[in-house]
Amino acid sequence: MILAGGLGTYLPWLVLTGSRSFVFIWYLLPTVPFMCAALGILAAWAWSSIRGRVAVATGGVLVLAAFVFFFPILTALPMSPDDWRARIWFTDCARPDAPPLELPNDVIDKGPPPRGWCWI
Repeated sequence: MILAGGLGTYLPWLVLTGSRSFVFIWYLLPTVPFMCAALGILAAWAWSSIRGRVAVATGGVLVLAAFVFFFPILTALPMSPDDWRARIWFTDCARPDAPPLELPNDVIDKGPPPRGWCWI
């Protein structure tokens, strides 16, 4: 049921958009509850063994560490440019015939747009 719900909410967007440039992240939002339910069921199933408890606890610690690391960006706290660059992992998007971006940079209108996925 969870797999059918997750696929039913996201798969149509992948089928209907022939190009990756038109797949937006908010199309994934209706799928998030199904992913959370699947993770919860997997964690409950794994909790029955010692190795499963270690795996679930390690995953929880990693999620918490990632949340703490990205908290300044999620809450728009002021930070130095070096701290900001450390948290922005997708930077240049390989724009053909354009100079590489120096981040943070709000002017990105030079050169053709990047092909495929681009986060900046």
